[in-house]
Amino acid sequence: MTETGQNFTMWSGDTKVIEVTITDASGNAVNLTGATISYVLQRSVGSTVTISKTTASGISITDASGGVFQITLDASDTARLSGSSYYHECQITDTSGNVSTVFTGTVTMKEDAI
Repeated sequence: MTETGQNFTMWSGDTKVIEVTITDASGNAVNLTGATISYVLQRSVGSTVTISKTTASGISITDASGGVFQITLDASDTARLSGSSYYHECQITDTSGNVSTVFTGTVTMKEDAI
């Protein structure tokens, strides 16, 4: 089931680590062994992707059996983003090829002074 409304605010040029724990409908951890994870941040659904992360680059599965992974937004990813809201979404593809959108939401990017 997709978790909607996964919103947060951050400042341009900052680093942000998003830690995610995936559970099934019963609340049990989903085993992420062998899964691939994709994350995008863009102005709106269907617009040009501003930031893209995958398990090959920027996403780390930190506890596969516990369903835990981290998405790292580097300072260089967010440096040119400011004063706007962005849509973000994350999908997991399991070893059988099943695709699940695990969360969606809005990231509000504030302009920093430094």
